[in-house]
Amino acid sequence: MIKSGIVSGNLSASSDINVCHDADCIFICVGTPFEDGAPDFSQIKSVLLEINSIDFSVNQDVCVLNRSTCLPDIHQYAYDLFLNSSNIRKINYLVHPEFLREGSAIKDFLNPPVYIFGSDLKDEYIDSLATHLYGDVSNDVISTTISDAALTKYASNAFHALKVSFANEIGSIAESIGGNALNVMNMLCQDKVLNISDAYLKPGLPYGGSCLPKDLATLVHFSKSQGMDLPLLASISQSNFLQIENLKELILSSNPKSVAILGVAFKSDTDDIRNSPIISLTNLLIENDVEVKLWDDNLDVNSLIGANLRVISHSIPDLGGMLAESLEMAIKDAEVLLLAHNKYLKELENMDLNEDLLVVDAIGLLDNEFKNQKGIFW
Repeated sequence: MIKSGIVSGNLSASSDINVCHDADCIFICVGTPFEDGAPDFSQIKSVLLEINSIDFSVNQDVCVLNRSTCLPDIHQYAYDLFLNSSNIRKINYLVHPEFLREGSAIKDFLNPPVYIFGSDLKDEYIDSLATHLYGDVSNDVISTTISDAALTKYASNAFHALKVSFANEIGSIAESIGGNALNVMNMLCQDKVLNISDAYLKPGLPYGGSCLPKDLATLVHFSKSQGMDLPLLASISQSNFLQIENLKELILSSNPKSVAILGVAFKSDTDDIRNSPIISLTNLLIENDVEVKLWDDNLDVNSLIGANLRVISHSIPDLGGMLAESLEMAIKDAEVLLLAHNKYLKELENMDLNEDLLVVDAIGLLDNEFKNQKGIFW
């Protein structure tokens, strides 16, 4: 491919940055090594300054597409550099992450899973640019912000590393019981609905219920009993509880005296409160002298039996006193409202809420429906 490009005259190399003086697009593809415990972005900054120094010969926009993996602050540095440039040509800066694997880079370049462009440019401009570069790929083009494009690349690689480590820890357990790790993972991958899909990959409330906490704890306990150190699996429950702590801090940041929570069961349209993150959150708020009112139309304390009844006696004995008679009564004097189940959104939209009420979205549904709202991660 390189040889044919040179022969055709479509490919040339130079150490002089000014050969780009008449370029429409400039791709940045330099290294971002990790050395001495921190990423080294010196190569990126150097090439950005070089691009800014080019004496462009044509008075039209030029696109600088950064394909190197950089943190958002580096992209902000680049954006500000070109925004304030005295160059005769307007330099549009875009984050255009690559998803190439060593050994199959050409194939991956020609057939990427998605074309991501992070910028402040209009979608029409991005669509035109993508067509100019790659042909008709409009269905696979995503136009987003610079920071989201940058984080998507890091998240992608972190997810790949997570999958490798997860498979290996399951492999260790399989080997210890005389099982076949490859067979186990092959069967796991057959589930395209929950396992190999976008299920459970939406940021929001921590997990709860009976199955996930119980079975994860069982695996971790068993592995320790067999002398195995499986730090990934062992850290999951700690990470999950940390999200409850973070949600507590988000709510307490506005110093409320009264909080309403809509949705108590760990899953909507059930009365299952086993390991419900809302129960844990409620207790944390009470410990901080916050009055909590709860509403869940599927939850009747007098009807609970078995394990759910034991949750009340062991974890939240005053649950009955905190459950409101209606959604309206739950939010009557609240200063903060936590939306934990999506089914209550429509009711809220049809209510005349106090303008000072802070609505905290734990499920990623709100789109500026309320004057005063905040999301967990958005």
